[in-house]
Amino acid sequence: TGHSTSNQAEIDVTSAPRRNLDLHAQLLVLEMSFTSTLATSPVSLLYA
Repeated sequence: TGHSTSNQAEIDVTSAPRRNLDLHAQLLVLEMSFTSTLATSPVSLLYA
C-alpha cells in the first residue's frame, strides 16, 4: 500500500500545474469579459 500512495502523490504533483493553468485561464477569461463589459457600458465605469 505504501507504494500505491507514493504513486498517487506523484500523480498529484504532475497534475497540479495543469490545474493551476486551467484556473489561471478561467480567471483570464473572466477578467477579459469583465473589462469588455465595463468598456461597453459607461454607467458601470461610474460605479466600479
